[in-house]
Amino acid sequence: MFRMRQFTPLRALTLAALVLACAPTRALTQDELTPFFDARVVGVLDGNTISVSNTSTGQQVYVRLRGIDAPEMQQPRGADARQNLARLVAGKVVRVEFKTTDRMGTVEGRVALDGDDVNLAQLAAGMAWFRTAYYNELSDDQKKLYRDAEAEARAARRGLWQDDAPAPPWEYRAAKKIVEDPRDIPQPAAGAAKSVNADRRSRLYYAPGCAGYDRVPARSRARFKSAAEAERAGYKPAPGCQP
Repeated sequence: MFRMRQFTPLRALTLAALVLACAPTRALTQDELTPFFDARVVGVLDGNTISVSNTSTGQQVYVRLRGIDAPEMQQPRGADARQNLARLVAGKVVRVEFKTTDRMGTVEGRVALDGDDVNLAQLAAGMAWFRTAYYNELSDDQKKLYRDAEAEARAARRGLWQDDAPAPPWEYRAAKKIVEDPRDIPQPAAGAAKSVNADRRSRLYYAPGCAGYDRVPARSRARFKSAAEAERAGYKPAPGCQP
């Protein structure tokens, strides 16, 4: 008479090991390794930057929407881009998927609301440029989606594309000597003098060596070659920080 062999836990583990050994393997892609967190949007700073509160830890961080660049608030359509992003996410719980942070701690991420890509939505609405300088932040599929979304918005003349010649925000920042993104900061040559940091909100500037020099927020920081140049632009020395 046939007798069923007892299926012990040890035998089960052995069988599982054999199955895994025979299964095809592949390397995980970078996107599969991308960490994420859920957060409530507590502020919308401009068309590509939000402030969020992590729903698990309560920690508040800035999130810059990866792969896009919206007009600065001082530019035409800057307020429109911010308003559109606020309409999409303000007060809502989103998922932030990210690979990197910048040196100021700002998260560079993809923001998803109910599975929809908010970064892509800004491009499709004509509220931002696809920032090609940040190619490495995106997968090949995302690059195509973002590129096509911008091209379609241009063709339909939506949002900022209604204007004849909208100025890209990175060109605007360079012309105005505004540093909004640490990656836009030109790296000084070895031995070069450090620039003067100014705060566009307080209208104060900090010379190298002054307390607070390294604490001027990236989003409100302007840089000048000298204290005299900062003063000509309307800034005053911070208390206790004379040139």
